Amino acid sequence: ILLLDEATSALDAESERVVQDALDRAMVGQTTVMVAHRLSTIRSANTIAALKNGIILEKESHQTLINIQHGFYASLMALHLMSEADLFSPSPYETGVNPTFPRVETDYM
Repeated sequence: ILLLDEATSALDAESERVVQDALDRAMVGQTTVMVAHRLSTIRSANTIAALKNGIILEKESHQTLINIQHGFYASLMALHLMSEADLFSPSPYETGVNPTFPRVETDYM
């Protein structure tokens, strides 16, 4: 039995991928229990148990869980995907537009 408790939680995305690839190889033929908050870490698991306050709310494969309308895991995945999209979209400051105040052209310089 291989037990992994937040094995990739402190890693950036690139390092996580390298470690996850190594773990995938190590898990072949092994019963593995993973504790993870990063949903990307557990997507390929045969069975995912989604817990809230120590209670298993749902237990199925990733594909089955994301297809449960208004499901707990599906909601977590939606939040995860939204936050991931925010990481890759330019901030208002990067686009040159202040989100609070409109840009004003001046002749001061």
